Amino acid sequence: MYKLFFLFTSCIGLYVGCSKSSSESSRAAPAVSPAKSTAITSPETTTKSQLQTSIDTDTGSDTQTKTATGDPSVIQFSKHLGTRSHYLTARLNEVGGPLPGAAIANTIWQCPENSVVTGMKASYLNLDRKFQIECGFLEDGMQRPIVRQNCQTSSTTTGLVDFMLSPACPLGTFPAGLQSSKIAADRSFSFYCCELATADGVKLAIPTIDAGNGLGLQPACDPSMAGMQAQLWGLVPNLQVNASGQASFAFSCPVDAAQKETNKVVTGFYGEYFRTEQDRRWGFDCCQLALPVPASN
Repeated sequence: MYKLFFLFTSCIGLYVGCSKSSSESSRAAPAVSPAKSTAITSPETTTKSQLQTSIDTDTGSDTQTKTATGDPSVIQFSKHLGTRSHYLTARLNEVGGPLPGAAIANTIWQCPENSVVTGMKASYLNLDRKFQIECGFLEDGMQRPIVRQNCQTSSTTTGLVDFMLSPACPLGTFPAGLQSSKIAADRSFSFYCCELATADGVKLAIPTIDAGNGLGLQPACDPSMAGMQAQLWGLVPNLQVNASGQASFAFSCPVDAAQKETNKVVTGFYGEYFRTEQDRRWGFDCCQLALPVPASN
């Protein structure tokens, strides 16, 4: 972790991309643009029948029993559908097919109900990947659910080039689903982005912390993507979830140093495209969520 943090400090900032080495002629030039969004018309929530067919494996890292703290300012993962707070879906696409599958194609796949993206699993097969998404349910310290609202779709990535989406969603919104289409030897992606709010209507945000390193207040995020950008597009393999293209991976937002659960969710996606392998190496940003700090008078 200290290596990740060191790399994070070397980057200009979490949300600033760095250039890729011009000598890497086998790679495509990165496509970097601010996250944009448009209103969507797909249903706001996953239906009960869809939930039953999409939830394949319960992979939550939370094994603790949550109890109400009585503090509405506490943001934590809940036990929304059972004994755990995180759920891994069944495979959402077939090789060469759209995500979500053909039965509900041309829609945005959404995490169940009010949950948000906390990880991803991808199995490589025949120049494509089958994706599974990990989703987590949040609540406040009074065990009231955090809800999604004002959801939009992000802009769509371009196939056959690198993308750095940090953040992947417009400011104040967080990934709660995605859509993907096969494009030649690659895929395009767009994301379902939602505000998250408490039962009292207060919107969640990414807090800033002072780690005592002289940099002052910084976003409370895992610096994997910033570290990769600082090292010229991932020349440090341990910062990527798959060390090479055509390798399967499973990623979940990390726990803290004491191996306790955090409330981090995925906020950024990184895809480094290799033409020779016709596949990507992936990286993710995970950020902590909190209620905004009231302005001092």
